[in-house]
Amino acid sequence: MTEPVGCLVVGLGRMGARHAQTVARSGQGALAAVADPNARRAAEVGERYGVAHYTDAEEAMDRSGARAVVIAASTDQHPALVRAAIQRGLAVFCEKPLALDLEASRRLAADVERSGVPFQLGLVRRYDPAYVEARERLARGDIGRPLMYRAVDRDPAPPPRSFLAESGGIFRDMGVHDFDAASFLMGEEVCALTAAGLATDPVFQEIGDFGEAHVAMRFASGALGSIVLGRGAAYGFDLRVEVMGETGVLTVGGAGRHGFVALAEGERRAPAYVDYWDRLEEGFRREIAAFLDGVRRGAPLTPGAAEGVRASTLAELATEAARSGQWIACPGALPRDSAGAG
Repeated sequence: MTEPVGCLVVGLGRMGARHAQTVARSGQGALAAVADPNARRAAEVGERYGVAHYTDAEEAMDRSGARAVVIAASTDQHPALVRAAIQRGLAVFCEKPLALDLEASRRLAADVERSGVPFQLGLVRRYDPAYVEARERLARGDIGRPLMYRAVDRDPAPPPRSFLAESGGIFRDMGVHDFDAASFLMGEEVCALTAAGLATDPVFQEIGDFGEAHVAMRFASGALGSIVLGRGAAYGFDLRVEVMGETGVLTVGGAGRHGFVALAEGERRAPAYVDYWDRLEEGFRREIAAFLDGVRRGAPLTPGAAEGVRASTLAELATEAARSGQWIACPGALPRDSAGAG
């Protein structure tokens, strides 16, 4: 019987703590250790699962005996942590995005490719059952040729100002998921886009970011698309996609768990999702399971660093377009059948 994968989780904020829980419960890979510069947080999570805990990630990589590492630290730390892991030959799961800016993402992706180390990027919607089924149906041609793509992605409340100031902006932080999901579902790349944003809250004005944003897109096939992003939806977490085709329409998700939700604070006709974990918990479980199983069996992992670079490229271009108000051509559009599946 193949031995379980001993996995180290680095970064124990809200996401990292969840990943530690998922690894510990997976049955595929034993949680070997956890690491976080906050000693109290590291000790709390380590003691919860009965594993070693560290404040120094590289020390944890050297001493924990882990074969794989899940990186859920802040984005600015991703490059150094990923490089430290691949230098030690550890398989890597890294939360999106690869890095804060596009050039750093490209350099890191090149280093990952050269290393040959198994690598998976945390783009969870590729593992959400509804998104997976939607991709399969679109690839089968169940609604004919896709003509219009429309996505909504709204968080219930903005993250803390400290996070926002270091996040890279709404397109790089939030939008990267939606750009990747659009490519994943449509099976092709965006060839041009423009974007605009609103910063009604003084916090967003101070840090040069947006609380609400809109992206208009053209795909290589000629299909049109749009993405709406929001940092504060009073009614709850809202994630949905609609694809209109020649012979029908396909929808994924919605603001509420069951049917219609009145989009006003305090007025709900169906329970709304509380946050991203409430809506995507099964997808998070599946992506970690796929990572651990792939490492254990030596199977290919997806999505990889290249998908991260593509999504970050669109995020960078959307940021530029929001400032200029211009349509921008997107380089390297892929043919319809070449985007990797989860």
